[in-house]
Amino acid sequence: VDGIPYPFGPSQLIDLSFLTTRPTLIIASLLFLGCIFGFIFQKYERTTGFLMIAMLAIGEHIGLAQWEGSGGANRALILPAMGTLAYLLQKIWSERKGLDKESATAQGIHAACGIIGAGYTLSAISKLRFSGLEWLSSTTLATHITIHSYNGEPWLRAIRLMVADNALLCSFFALG
Repeated sequence: VDGIPYPFGPSQLIDLSFLTTRPTLIIASLLFLGCIFGFIFQKYERTTGFLMIAMLAIGEHIGLAQWEGSGGANRALILPAMGTLAYLLQKIWSERKGLDKESATAQGIHAACGIIGAGYTLSAISKLRFSGLEWLSSTTLATHITIHSYNGEPWLRAIRLMVADNALLCSFFALG
């Protein structure tokens, strides 16, 4: 990630390219890791949870701003953010209704599972509706891997392209 080549929304109003510098990414990664531990161990759960959602939203925005029209963006951050949001809101609602902490936590987990389950179900329906069983083919997976091989760390690119070039391996992964 190098700057905001295709600004939209907030990045048209404010220059957010400072968020893509190596020092900022290191600090943000450490902060996010701290938030994960705080959230998991329920230390400042609401604060760390909402901070994680904000950081995921910023990360998604930066990812979408890397391509014109957001065509090549990987929207993998939306589902965890929505699951976390559902968990927090349901837990807050349950606590306000008078449920004990354990029951409120269970209700929050159920809400997060519902959002994640709905996300995967809608994704599967969309894939089947628009491409049928063709989306399970090794060619489709190889294309997907090739497109995304240029995201992330450059040293992974060769490994990703090697996997995409292996039809047998892509067939195996497509079934899984």
